[in-house]
Amino acid sequence: MLELETIRETFENHTPIGESWTHHYAVILPLVDLDDGKGPQILYEVRAKDLDRQPGEICFPGGQIEDGETPLQAALRETCEELGICPEDIETAGEVITIGTRAGSQIHCFAGIISAETFAGMEVSAAEVAEVFTVPVEDLMKADWEVYWNDLEEVPAEDFPYDRVTSGEAYKWKKGRAPVPVFDVNGWIIWGLTGRMTREFLEVIKWEE
Repeated sequence: MLELETIRETFENHTPIGESWTHHYAVILPLVDLDDGKGPQILYEVRAKDLDRQPGEICFPGGQIEDGETPLQAALRETCEELGICPEDIETAGEVITIGTRAGSQIHCFAGIISAETFAGMEVSAAEVAEVFTVPVEDLMKADWEVYWNDLEEVPAEDFPYDRVTSGEAYKWKKGRAPVPVFDVNGWIIWGLTGRMTREFLEVIKWEE
């Protein structure tokens, strides 16, 4: 029989990453100072064009969290695989945001600092990354943001058991909205989830000023 002590011990060693039926991902928002007088810059990837998912899109290094990993461990591992940067060469500055998506995924975003020397020695995986580029944080803070709000509507399953829930078929499902930022900075169009993470990072550092 299950005992309370077992539950207590389980939760003492439990690190929640999100609901168990969702897909969990983690990324690093890489920061680098290239000693070029432009101050800290954010590094972005352009996904390889022959990838099955989101080919050619701008993103941060990262991927799916594997069994037994914490979100940060997954983000560092994926960054190593994509950019050839060892975890010990990334100084983690903290978690920026966790985003839940309409597609049933949860994405953890961590800010990570890498040195100019580490940046220069990157070994980018051509199988996953077409190219990388950097944008000064100052330029991002001055960029003109366009934020579009997509309407979200709950569509119950055809066999939803209305007879077993409060109000039955008269139940009023709530509608929602999801932000989709799109902005042009230095010729690059940064948008969607990458845009949301970038914007949240900028909001955090503005708050700390």
